[in-house]
Amino acid sequence: MLLKNYYLILGSWFSYRSVTLKDTSGTERSIIIGLYDWCKDVTSNYYDLRIRANSPEGNTDYGIVVGTSDMPVSPDDCAISVIPHGTSSGQLYYHPTEVKEVVVSNNVIEQEITRSISNETDSDIEVKEFGLILRYDAKGYNFLIAREVSPVTVPAHGVLEVTFKFRTVV
Repeated sequence: MLLKNYYLILGSWFSYRSVTLKDTSGTERSIIIGLYDWCKDVTSNYYDLRIRANSPEGNTDYGIVVGTSDMPVSPDDCAISVIPHGTSSGQLYYHPTEVKEVVVSNNVIEQEITRSISNETDSDIEVKEFGLILRYDAKGYNFLIAREVSPVTVPAHGVLEVTFKFRTVV
C-alpha cells in the first residue's frame, strides 16, 4: 500500500511547496523537492535533491527492507521493524536494491524496484512485513512510502526476491 508520505512527496515535487513528513525515526521533517536558491540572478546553491531507493548491499536505511511486525498497514506508517543485515542468527543478508528501467508495453507502463534478501543462517526466518524507503539525499532523511503485511518464511540458506511494482494501464 502506498502511504501518506508517498503522496506528500509527490505534492511537493509537483508544486515546489514545503511538506512535512515523518522520517523512519518518527521525526517530522519539512522538505521541498526541487527547491533551489537564486542569488543575483545566478544559481548560487544547488542542493543534492535526489530522492532514491537504490540502496547498496547491506544498507537497510533505505531501499526495500523486510521486518517482523504484523500490525495492519496504516496511511501514517513511517517505519517498519527491520530485520537487521548480516549472516548471524535472526539476520538476513540484503543485496543491493535495484531500480529497473520503465517498461512500456502497449497501454501498460511499469516500474519495478527489486531486492534479493538471503538467509545465510541454518534456521528459517519469518518475515511479516515489506517496506520501500526513499532516501532524501539533501538532508540524509529516509521516508517509508510503501508497506505491505504478508507473512512468509525464508528457509535456511534460501533467498527472498522482493519486488515493488508500480503499474499504470492507459
